[in-house]
Amino acid sequence: MTGYTEFDKLKVYTAERTKLNSAEVERVLLTEKEARELGWHFRRKSKGRMRITGYTGGAGDLTIPAEIGGYTVNEIGKDAFRNSGVLCVYLPQTVKKLGAGCFAGSAVKKAVFADGPKEIPESTFSECRQLCEVHLPQTLETIREDAFSRCTALTFIDIPMWCLHIMHHAFFGSGLRELKMPVSNVFVYGSAFDETPLPDEYDIILTPKDYYDRIGVLHMGSKPKNIKFPKKRQVFFCKRSLPYSGSYALDLSDSPCVHIDSQCFVKEDPLYYYCCITLKMPCKNGLYDLPDYVNTNRYNDRLVKLKKNRNAVIELTLSPSYLGEHAIDSRYLREIRFNEVKAVRDKPLEIFSDRCTGLHTVSWVEKGIRYTKHIPTGQDGLWGAFYSKELHKAFKADSEGLKFDRGVLDKAFRNIPDRNDDRLLTVLDRAALAVDVLRSTPMPDEGSTEMYTKFLDCKRGIILKKMHDLPDVYVNFLREYYGKK
Repeated sequence: MTGYTEFDKLKVYTAERTKLNSAEVERVLLTEKEARELGWHFRRKSKGRMRITGYTGGAGDLTIPAEIGGYTVNEIGKDAFRNSGVLCVYLPQTVKKLGAGCFAGSAVKKAVFADGPKEIPESTFSECRQLCEVHLPQTLETIREDAFSRCTALTFIDIPMWCLHIMHHAFFGSGLRELKMPVSNVFVYGSAFDETPLPDEYDIILTPKDYYDRIGVLHMGSKPKNIKFPKKRQVFFCKRSLPYSGSYALDLSDSPCVHIDSQCFVKEDPLYYYCCITLKMPCKNGLYDLPDYVNTNRYNDRLVKLKKNRNAVIELTLSPSYLGEHAIDSRYLREIRFNEVKAVRDKPLEIFSDRCTGLHTVSWVEKGIRYTKHIPTGQDGLWGAFYSKELHKAFKADSEGLKFDRGVLDKAFRNIPDRNDDRLLTVLDRAALAVDVLRSTPMPDEGSTEMYTKFLDCKRGIILKKMHDLPDVYVNFLREYYGKK
């Protein structure tokens, strides 16, 4: 790709550093009789604690009681204030836990937390379209999925210093235009700010500046561009910070150090998206956690029970590739194609995580020769997820390159069950593995494939009878194999 836009010519939003102080909330003490008369619904818990389960009192300003009948109110129950008419809510320091959706759909305009909760759970304020002011607790560590989704009046948020996890879609569809957060928050998911004004108004959203003159990319904006990053600036891409649709190119060749989070491109439900990405990287040793080329859901056969048109393709061009342990981490991955690949350490590392249960084909270049290896994939109904995870252990990488151990496949083929899974392989399971070994590119000193050909010959009758239960790629290979006999 050509026509790169210089970084300093982009419309950039840099989040400010947080300066949030703790809020003080009045401590309200009620008897059980007083609480019921005011419309509180509650339930006693063990160890002198109380859970608020609902409220049927009047609308307006509301302070959650710190104690009811001598019991400490430490929890707001699930859906306790859902669709209520409460306008302002104040939560005292005793409240440590919130239930999912506890204020969802309510009329609340202002929410003030004293220090106490460590988590804002799923959908806590979802669909609170009048919510415009939130004071979060300093104790907060995690903001869960959809916590503030579709809060269209919420234009500003100040993330506390110790909050290190802001999950995807946390502020989805909200009105956010301003953002304060801790410096270089590496656990923030860029998709937390999808469908807000921020990615629509800016080409790129960055984390606050830190002491290392590092560019922390939080979100690439709604319209991917071809961007050339500046010299002498480290670049860090946060989780889900890069778009998973459209085509774009990033030139990072002048950057002294680049770190791309292993979940940069992960999308939970890859329906109807296509992404073609070109990354120019600095040609020096460093940590690069993405492959040269990723192709997902291309291997789509009759045993995959997927929705119509469920095709997701991500293509990455990245050279050189330096992988960390479990750098490839996607349950939707079907095929992966490397050029030359190395690991960040001398010790061999497993480059595929246990989530890669659908991985079917791995290709890489070694000494000018391209090798392609096939393995049966659990997600296509051939093997269980456990066996798929075990087969992926055949692929490791060190500082010299990718290593393939066919002994892992041989052990599985010999029907040796692992101590954690006593399920033995069927004839059709073993036939699929035999086909994959035989149609893979042989490596020097890999050993004989006689064990696999002997099995196909001995079980010819039963395989021919049942092979139509296998995907077409296996059926076509077996027809050709037996046709030559």
